[in-house]
Amino acid sequence: MQQVKNSNFPGWWLCLSGLTIAVFSIYIPYFLNSGIRIDTEKADPDLSFQRKAESLQTGKAIFQTNCAICHGQLGEGGIGPNLTDKFWLHGNRPKDLLKIIQEGIPERGMAGWENILPPQNIKKVRDFVLTIKGSNPPNAKASQGREYED
Repeated sequence: MQQVKNSNFPGWWLCLSGLTIAVFSIYIPYFLNSGIRIDTEKADPDLSFQRKAESLQTGKAIFQTNCAICHGQLGEGGIGPNLTDKFWLHGNRPKDLLKIIQEGIPERGMAGWENILPPQNIKKVRDFVLTIKGSNPPNAKASQGREYED
């Protein structure tokens, strides 16, 4: 077997490697400091909209047990606002609803549930509420708040 004495890389390969390292050594710090931010609502799995049937059934059961007294069995509203229309008093994004359920709206008489329900159950209720938007139940309460488009 013949042994190779000179195993230098070709010049073009060394130039390309050096150029690649130089570009990335400039690009990486620029990218990290560029101010580009990831939308945490999309990146955070806790805020993602989960449509699993079991999760939604659990959310519906919790809603009917704890929330229906004010919001109606179908979310049509009662003492509390209608949750099925396009109008919302405190925002309609998943993270808005999560905060509302957790902290409540004390000035409107809604208790916060973060010390009563486990976080996973709060998320299931939020996911259920998001599924009833646009369902137009009978005897729905008049719209309140600002109109939001999906």
